Amino acid sequence: MISYSSTETSDNITSENIRQFVESQGIVVLFQQLSPGIRGSTFKKKGIQYIIVNANDPPERQNFTIAHEYCEIQLESNKDLSLDERHQLANTMAGELLLPTAEFEPAAALTSDLHTLKRCSRVSVMKLLRADWFAVNRLWFQF
Repeated sequence: MISYSSTETSDNITSENIRQFVESQGIVVLFQQLSPGIRGSTFKKKGIQYIIVNANDPPERQNFTIAHEYCEIQLESNKDLSLDERHQLANTMAGELLLPTAEFEPAAALTSDLHTLKRCSRVSVMKLLRADWFAVNRLWFQF
């Protein structure tokens, strides 16, 4: 379960402050040049949890990676989930953390332009496409 400090709630975590939120939870975020296709990872050393993020990725991708890896850390203790299930759940949780459905659906109702939605939400176009299947179908038929 994602834990929030007393000063943070899921209502005020955004793609712009996800790094600050994660660091406020005692997790160190490091940026390294990683091989193409490697987005990030986590490790623990001397009791300190670290998230490594690919410095070559665009900022939107880096933000998602931070959120994803944070969610994976939160799910580590759940031994009922396979590694693949934990990874998929972390993707879903990170997406909801950065772009809550309650915020996305009203914005998508106002415009179907992906680039407008991207500027407003500051998440990647790929995340927007995954955010809501109905919206994807609506956008697809406009091309």
